[in-house]
Amino acid sequence: MDAGNPAFPDDTFDMVIGTFVFCSIPRPWAALQEIQLILKLNSRLLLMEHILPEKRALCWPSKK
Repeated sequence: MDAGNPAFPDDTFDMVIGTFVFCSIPRPWAALQEIQLILKLNSRLLLMEHILPEKRALCWPSKK
């Protein structure tokens, strides 16, 4: 399934989990926007990636 165009209606899921996915898809921002649509209000998005974000505040553990 295309992560930028999922085949699920809006407000479907309580949680979305992605592991090592966003470094390999061509339009990661489009996929994140679609995930936001299919998640219910006050739900969770859990991501685990192996890339270093450009903003240090997003690093864990924080790199100073």
